[in-house]
Amino acid sequence: MRLTHLSIKWKILALTLLGPIIVGSILAWQRINDIREGAREAILSKSVGIVLMAEAARDQMAKKLQNGVIRPFDQLTAANIMEAVPVITAIDAAASKAQQAGFEFRVPKLAPRNAQNTPTDLERTVLEELKRDELNEKIVIEPHQIRYFRPIRLTQECLYCHGDPVGSRDVTGGIKEGWKAGEMHGAFEIISSLDEANKAVNRARWHVIGTVAAIVTALVAVSVYLVQSGIVRPVHQVNQ
Repeated sequence: MRLTHLSIKWKILALTLLGPIIVGSILAWQRINDIREGAREAILSKSVGIVLMAEAARDQMAKKLQNGVIRPFDQLTAANIMEAVPVITAIDAAASKAQQAGFEFRVPKLAPRNAQNTPTDLERTVLEELKRDELNEKIVIEPHQIRYFRPIRLTQECLYCHGDPVGSRDVTGGIKEGWKAGEMHGAFEIISSLDEANKAVNRARWHVIGTVAAIVTALVAVSVYLVQSGIVRPVHQVNQ
């Protein structure tokens, strides 16, 4: 049916309702988008908090080492030196907090000693980007999860096992790589599921759609009554 074939009543109703329908649709889309962004921000805030807590633990351990509260590495045995390494303390703390929050924690590294830290293709790409662009963080949003990366930069105490001379063995039996303080070869990674957030967004979507539909239906009913009683009926009476 062409628009020109519609009666004046339906033309008036269409013009009357077009604006509210468009506005309602825009507001519904914005509301759903706000809910989605809010859920993501809440998850990211927790992820950032876990990593910042881990970095604070690392800094505190490093200060204790520098102040002599912890015995120097060269006075420790291979069996207990790992317990005194600041970054290991940070990793353990982050892993514990991530588990409590229901997140997955990883420490992907370029050229890792531990096979568990071997990066996936995506993680390798992110690590290379963090290193190349000297980024302080990287967020990767996937359909069902968010990955939060924060680079781990070598500090002076890291060089005890990873510095010079290149090729020599450190106290743990690993091979020194000749790395320098300030270099980045790994990152903290927090992987958080979006399943619950997506469910909340879907519930909100249907709620908003239902609310908008109810409002539009009410507008249609009121508009039909007003057009019928205020325009169409008087016109018919005049034409009789």
